[in-house]
Parts: sequence; C-alpha cells; structure tokens
Amino acid sequence: MIKYQIKLMNYNQRCPHCNSKEFVKHCRYNGRQRYKCKSCDVTFTILTGTPCHGIKKQDKWQQYFKIIMTEGFIPIAKMAERLNISIPTSFDWRHKILSGMKQDGAKFEGITEIDDLRMLYSQKGRKGLKYRKKRGGSNRSGNNNFQVRILITADRKGTLDMSVVRIGRLKKSDIVRKIGGRISKKTILTSDKHNSISSFAKDLSIKHITFDSKNHIANSQHHVQYINNITSRYDTIINRVFRGVSTKYLQNYANWFVTLESIKKKLNEPEEIFNKLLKQNYAWDLFTNTEEQYKYFIQTYSQRTYRCPVIRSWKSQNWNSRINQTHNVY
Repeated sequence: MIKYQIKLMNYNQRCPHCNSKEFVKHCRYNGRQRYKCKSCDVTFTILTGTPCHGIKKQDKWQQYFKIIMTEGFIPIAKMAERLNISIPTSFDWRHKILSGMKQDGAKFEGITEIDDLRMLYSQKGRKGLKYRKKRGGSNRSGNNNFQVRILITADRKGTLDMSVVRIGRLKKSDIVRKIGGRISKKTILTSDKHNSISSFAKDLSIKHITFDSKNHIANSQHHVQYINNITSRYDTIINRVFRGVSTKYLQNYANWFVTLESIKKKLNEPEEIFNKLLKQNYAWDLFTNTEEQYKYFIQTYSQRTYRCPVIRSWKSQNWNSRINQTHNVY
C-alpha cells in the first residue's frame, strides 16, 4: 500500500476561522506546528478544517483514501472490515474526504451534451419515519415530486458536471444556477426536447440541437450517448453497489464519480488530489453541517417536508458560517 506523506507545508495561507492572512507561530501540539491568528485570536494547524481534521489514525486514513481513489466504489462495511475500523468510522472518513472534493467548474466548449438523471427520493438512515417506504415515498416514475433531479452536462473535451438540483421537475432556473456561467456563445448544446433546456439555450442565444428522446440521437455528431453511459454507470453504483444512497449524500457521490472520471489513465493523479485535499480548509465545516445543507435543499428546492433530523454534534460544529455561504453545496 502506497503511503501518501502529509507534507507540513503552509497550505493554510489564511486563518480557516476568519480568513485573515495575519497569523504567527504558536507552540506545537502532537509534533505539529500550531498558529495563532492576530485577528480572531484562535489557534489552528495546517490540517484544521481539512478532511484530515481530527483524524487520529492517519496511516489508515491515507490507506482509505488510496483505496477509494484507485479501486473505486466499495461499500462502507467492506472498507471497515478491510482496514479493521468500525463502520461509523468508515462512513465518516468517506464523507470527510468527499466533502473536500469539488468539481473544477471549467467552461464547456464545443458540442456539449446536457440531460437530467432521475433518482428516487431517499431518506435512508433516518429514524422515526412513520411510513413503511423509508427509502423513498413513491414507486411512480416520470415527473413527480419524489424524483431527485441530477443535472448532467459534458462536452467532448472531458469537462463533466453532475449537480443535484431539486426534487421534482427540472426548471430553467436550476440550469442557470448550476452551469449558466460556464456556457459561451460558441457552445452547441445537444439534448432531447426538454422545455427547460430549450428555454435556457434561447435566453443565452446559443445553438441548441434537439431530438425526440425515443430516437436517442439527432445525428452522428449530436447526441447524448456519453451522458447516457454516465447515467447508467452512476445509477448502477448508487442502486446496486451501495443498495441505495440517501438523497442527503447524493451530491457527495456525484463529486466522487466526477473526480474518478477525471483521473482515468492518470497514475499520479490520486496523490495530487490528496495534496489538494489538504488545502481545502472548508471540508470539516461542510462535513459537520451536512444536515443543515440538506435541510436548506429540501426547503428550497422541493415540496417534501424536512423531518426526523439526524442529530450529531461536534466540538467545532458551526464554527464558520462563512464557509456555508461561500461553498454552498446546492
């Protein structure tokens, strides 16, 4: 097992609590240099707020990261057994890592495929639900208020975005919110005949080539075959490999999927991503506030009722509300 070295470089160029650049060295703790912010008087290390925050078994954590980045999607229980850790620890480690993963936000160029994936609304893991179908609310297919929409956009140069946008029918505002700033006048959108996508393309005055969904393609160049392939693989991972994932964590898994797609055939990329994670001093805040982000999503982008909150507490929970605003998941 290759061990990634946590290099004690000054990754945190700013205080993770107040974003100030003014800080000084302030003793050492467990062999690691601590710093003290001159603005807020709070101390921190280079790992404060990162996915490594609070990890005591660093060697096993690095092995965990290596496995999920090179071997892909392995159930939490199997990871726990493999590394001899508890299932709750395996679950938390996964989502600490995924909270630090971001899609790159690059602009789409040339022919760009766009479509939405429907997944059944799931409250898996929530206790206290009074109805039987705890993993969802309906078996009905099509456009209804129990279908989670994941907007998938991809161009032919490898830029890919997967964004959980709402529960219910896809709206033009969802497309604008997620990719509106990433489309140029030279982009050529291709999709089936979806009113929201057509309206989005019309507002931006960009070329939009459509086809009937039953035909699958417009011509040999304009189709959504790549997105269909992604949809099929992602659906298999969520519903077969993991046997369902709570809607609360769907965006995390989408980020993981996109990250793995981006590093295919790049042998050194996992280590580069590991080092990038050490710079993400907002990951801990997003991880500890996942429930608040989910509550915001349900109340803003669905007609579902937010119920049976998962109550967990951390010593540093809610210590930085600025992060939730600048790195909002939805």
